[in-house]
Amino acid sequence: LAAGCAHMGEGSLEAPKVALGDQWVYESTDAAQRSYVLTAEVVRADSGGVVVKRGQAEATYSAPWTMVKSAVGQRLILIEPGLVTIPFPLQVGRTLKQDLTVSFAPGGKSRQDSVVTTVVGWEEVIVPAGKFRAMKVHRDEVNGTGTAAAVHRKGTYWYVPEVRSYVK
Repeated sequence: LAAGCAHMGEGSLEAPKVALGDQWVYESTDAAQRSYVLTAEVVRADSGGVVVKRGQAEATYSAPWTMVKSAVGQRLILIEPGLVTIPFPLQVGRTLKQDLTVSFAPGGKSRQDSVVTTVVGWEEVIVPAGKFRAMKVHRDEVNGTGTAAAVHRKGTYWYVPEVRSYVK
């Protein structure tokens, strides 16, 4: 915890260490306003990457929070060169642009995605786990870039160094 606090200034935040057995518990509400709890747990952490299990899904990361694979049951999603889900080092004003190929199995279909992630700045957030000073990160993505079926998504997330993940 003290190491996380050392980064609470306006400088950059480096990627945290992740270990086998690390867990994060999220309380959320779905579109129908039903509450649920989701636990994310590191089930593998070695030189080959990190695997995090969230409910029925498993996500594989090649580097700190760069997702290269997601699996739910028999459905497999491969992401090349990898989706940087938390753009470390987090530094206010930093923008990361990514062009990705997302492949689906079974079926062998693929699509092109583009993602722009911007580190906005520090904010206080309140979530069921408490009140935190967090780094606000905005992500703007287009799934199926250049197609008539393209889907545009925007998301805002709050990363807390002491938690070593997004809290909201």
